[in-house]
Amino acid sequence: MYSDPIISGIVYKDHHFKDQFDQREDARTVALRQAAAYRRDMGSALVLLGLIALTAHFLEALSSTLFLLWLIIWLFSSDNVSGLWFHPLKAYKLARLWKLEAGRQQYMIDHPYT
Repeated sequence: MYSDPIISGIVYKDHHFKDQFDQREDARTVALRQAAAYRRDMGSALVLLGLIALTAHFLEALSSTLFLLWLIIWLFSSDNVSGLWFHPLKAYKLARLWKLEAGRQQYMIDHPYT
């Protein structure tokens, strides 16, 4: 480079500092790029999470509405009397009939010659 060691040392130091400055600038640029990518990824993740939550809320509202509609139809329908789908209103009517029948039988026991 230069023949004078002092000048060559200064030039070397200047280049060395310049290289360090460039590396620092590059590291800063990389850090800024990474931070921007992180914010972008987090923004995408938050948007996705919001869409999932909104979909879940919509499905919950839809399912509860459909359940209430099914319950209303089921309560006022008349042809489902078997198994687990035993109708509550029919169960009430049957309980009243059983009570009446039990009362009639008890009356027959109490008054055998009537």
